[in-house]
Amino acid sequence: MATLISCDEDTVTYGGKNFVTLERVATDRLTFFEHLGVSEIPVNLAFPVNHDVIVKFSVDKGATGTAEENVDYTVESKEVVIPAGATSGLIKINVINNDVQNDSKAFEIRLTEVSDTNITLGVEDEGSKFKRFLIVNDDCTTNFFDFVGEFYVTSTATGDDLGIATVDVNDNGDCNIIRISGPIGSSPTLGDFTTDRFLEFTMAPAGTNKNSGSLTAVQQALCTDCWTYQGNEQTLLYTGGGSFSTNLTTGVRRININGNLTPASGIIPSQTMGVILEKITE
Repeated sequence: MATLISCDEDTVTYGGKNFVTLERVATDRLTFFEHLGVSEIPVNLAFPVNHDVIVKFSVDKGATGTAEENVDYTVESKEVVIPAGATSGLIKINVINNDVQNDSKAFEIRLTEVSDTNITLGVEDEGSKFKRFLIVNDDCTTNFFDFVGEFYVTSTATGDDLGIATVDVNDNGDCNIIRISGPIGSSPTLGDFTTDRFLEFTMAPAGTNKNSGSLTAVQQALCTDCWTYQGNEQTLLYTGGGSFSTNLTTGVRRININGNLTPASGIIPSQTMGVILEKITE
């Protein structure tokens, strides 16, 4: 395995031990909506070998899980075969759908053994060999799961493009709650405000319409002592809400957010902020 490092095509070849990992090693959480059927989770080999590699894994509730095997999900096999010459195999989890508005369920997946002693199991990141698998309930009063993904963000005050935000469920996969990270607004004093923190909003349906309704901020403190103004560290508080809608003809999903960002010390006035989020076509 070689990496290009200059215009003269100098290369550095990795000469360390081969290793096998789960995908997305930087995170230890996988999210899957119960109505989608089979979840395929890649198990990746750093570079191919000339024989099959068998990777075994465990599936159980762990310390905090609530999902029951053969009730909430099934697993046909608890080992993955990476064929000779290949670099990937798939863990297949069959998630069982129901029509019950209940809490999301979770269980744990952990790589436990690899057939070739010359191959290391995982790397330093915990997410390389362990995942908390969250089965998110889709029988909620809104179709909030349709909004999970990436959104273009536009300032309502100026019409400027502010970047791309990510919308996800929260850590518990609670019904009707979305978590937004990335650009959240623009104000005259603060400028474009982008954060790697997040805001959470509760979606409420417009009557019986699960595809549109209102938003209410759940999280009030955006960050603590994270922004400096006139030499003073500020705790930024967020209040606000908005609306969400799905165009059933075009499929475009839109989130309108209006709110205030207020330094807790009151050194500067509260900043009115507003954005429109439009889902990137998948």
